[in-house]
Amino acid sequence: MFDKRIQLCSIYFLGSLIVIVLYLYDPANSSSIYPPSLSREWGGFYCAGCGMFRALHQLLRGNWQAALRLNPLLIVGLPYLFYWVVPYFFKYFYQLNLYTIRFKNKQIIAIAMVILVYSVLRNISSPLLSWLVPPS
Repeated sequence: MFDKRIQLCSIYFLGSLIVIVLYLYDPANSSSIYPPSLSREWGGFYCAGCGMFRALHQLLRGNWQAALRLNPLLIVGLPYLFYWVVPYFFKYFYQLNLYTIRFKNKQIIAIAMVILVYSVLRNISSPLLSWLVPPS
């Protein structure tokens, strides 16, 4: 098993590399290094993750409004994701017992339903729901 210091350095290195790549390379560029959305390419519909790379790129550049326009669920859910993951990280690597969120089955099902409903609503062509569709 790897030493925890090596694991920690690897996580910091890979995390930093991902952030740098997301900051420097614009996913909206036609010659992008990012993979296309398979649901959009093959099925022609928007999934919950469509616009994720572009939203994260805009978020890292400080453009909150554009990020929110590209993927509102991701931008709203990102703080909750960090609040859920970070305590486990600190507990494993630093032996700090921070408050951790423990989801019950009903909560996991509710989160999955929100993601599913969001995906469906993104694909309904209605003027009221047009703000959910990421710009091309």
